[in-house]
Amino acid sequence: MRNIDSRRTPVPNVDITGKNRFKNPIPKAPFLSTFDATKNPMACFPSHLGGEIKYGKYVNFSEDCLNLNVFVPHTFEKNVSMPVMIWIHGGSFVEGATAIFQGEGIIAFGDVIVVTVSYRLGMFGYIQSADGKLPGNLGLWDQHLGIKWVHDNIVAFTENPNDVNIFGESAGGESVIFQSLYPGNRGFFQRVIAQSGSALAYWAVHATPNAEPLIANKGCERAPDPVTCLRALTPWQLQDDDTSAWQPVIDRDFLLARGRHQTKESQHNLNNGEYTDWLRPNDSAITNFVLLFSLTNMSNDVSFFLPSRVYGERARGT
Repeated sequence: MRNIDSRRTPVPNVDITGKNRFKNPIPKAPFLSTFDATKNPMACFPSHLGGEIKYGKYVNFSEDCLNLNVFVPHTFEKNVSMPVMIWIHGGSFVEGATAIFQGEGIIAFGDVIVVTVSYRLGMFGYIQSADGKLPGNLGLWDQHLGIKWVHDNIVAFTENPNDVNIFGESAGGESVIFQSLYPGNRGFFQRVIAQSGSALAYWAVHATPNAEPLIANKGCERAPDPVTCLRALTPWQLQDDDTSAWQPVIDRDFLLARGRHQTKESQHNLNNGEYTDWLRPNDSAITNFVLLFSLTNMSNDVSFFLPSRVYGERARGT
């Protein structure tokens, strides 16, 4: 089942385009008729034209892009208990699309249900202004809404809705850690797999507001309301020649602090050499543990770490 709108819950129908651009996602009204879930979903705009060229051969783009896809095994039978895996794609928070990740490969090897969730990217999902009019972390809120949709609706596919794993790679790996730390997700999933991404990465969080350079670049700094000025631009005008790094920000709402201050040590599992290419050589704050987090107050305690010995050997090229 493809292209299911992750905002479909019993509240008024509101989109994230036009005047609602740069706002938190607002759930839509439930479907009143049969929904055609066989079409490929629209992808969220990347932050730069290069990303659109790269992925444009596979997907079409829209700002109205918050959707999810549900993949079930060919042996699927209703009311049979199967674990659920929610996939959050990577792409440095500036590109990527759910449509290029087909769940058939995973469901072919195990009796699992796979759900792929989309989220806003680049300036569309992570712009934050000092005055708070651009809140930041919209992409994380989008992911949360998709996870909540699964929690609320997956019982239609499996007898046990409390066997849910979220997993992601690169920016998706970082995202699933942030989702595990957000209290509003408590009870929505039980396990996490973070692949080649961590909330402790040096690129993981932008500590200060990041909107001003884009506002100036788009000629909106002298506008009576810079946010209204940005909303008046087309997605392609916003992209333009933008090559900024966009990532989650400390907003004191979804993210209270940098990942290293929100996590604690616990049991760990790690792929050999995981994450060493993402380290800054002089980052002494993570000398002993590079990847580290836990699902505090959740039933399963999961974390990732890399001994400094391994990092030291990798840094010396051994």
